Amino acid sequence: MAAIIEPYILKPSYILRAGLKACHVDDVIQDRRCQATNVRVFKAHFGRHPLHLAQVWRDLQLFGIMTVEEAKEKKSFRGFMLANNFLRLYESEDVRNARFGGNYDYNRALAWDFVGRIASLKVHRIRCPTTWPVRLGASADGTQLRTNEPRDEEMRRNPKNYAYKYNFAGLNYLIVLSLWTNHIWFASGGDPGSTHDMTITRQEFVDMVPDGCRVIADDAFTGKTEREKSIFAVSNNLDAPAVKEFKGRAKARQETINKRLKDYESMSKPFIYGIEKAKLCFAAVITLIQYSIEDTSKFGEPLYCL
Repeated sequence: MAAIIEPYILKPSYILRAGLKACHVDDVIQDRRCQATNVRVFKAHFGRHPLHLAQVWRDLQLFGIMTVEEAKEKKSFRGFMLANNFLRLYESEDVRNARFGGNYDYNRALAWDFVGRIASLKVHRIRCPTTWPVRLGASADGTQLRTNEPRDEEMRRNPKNYAYKYNFAGLNYLIVLSLWTNHIWFASGGDPGSTHDMTITRQEFVDMVPDGCRVIADDAFTGKTEREKSIFAVSNNLDAPAVKEFKGRAKARQETINKRLKDYESMSKPFIYGIEKAKLCFAAVITLIQYSIEDTSKFGEPLYCL
């Protein structure tokens, strides 16, 4: 029988106070402000509520991505906060090190280490069930994120990297949401910007859809095979007004996720650290968003119900 892991827990109140102190908001100022203001400033620097970051910290240990012994080391918490700050604000190293202090190389290594660890939670937190509770169970949409043009030995600009949304190089991702729960069921790993949404879907997601189940999507997901046509419920002029409204609300939930994704500066600005690290950051950010949308308490940010 496997031993039960007793994680080294950090309270949200500790993460809030320590995070704000790292941003030069000292104890006197924190005590003078109301809790809501402190949380708002914290989220502006680190992206998510301290409660959700506390849950991420716990899960890193429960899923074996970080040992309990590592969690007790001061450098681990520092790396964790550096990673979240980098994902949220995407600042230059000069600006980030002026805030956190310390050695450039040391902070850089810590930040990327914990970006990778947070990204590793994606396979545990974002999973498509093998059986769906209802036949019409999900919605899907693609989103493009801008990157610098990857180096190519043969051509300066490779058309496969072209992202039409930005008229520049980028990566295309597919995101699938559960219609009836606050869960992201699937998020692709990142394909070259010119890759069509349906191509990604055909290669990575179609086989996950149980027979007889359907997915709401836009016209880009018009299928070629009979199975694809039976899976995707796209716009139809013959739809009743209530059906059109339902599809519109499902698509609006997708746009909400896209907006929250791009609230992170590392997702909305051109990414300069290479394709593989861009994919790593996407995996980390989409996982962090999952923690906040599944929380239906007053601290969470759940999607509105259909």
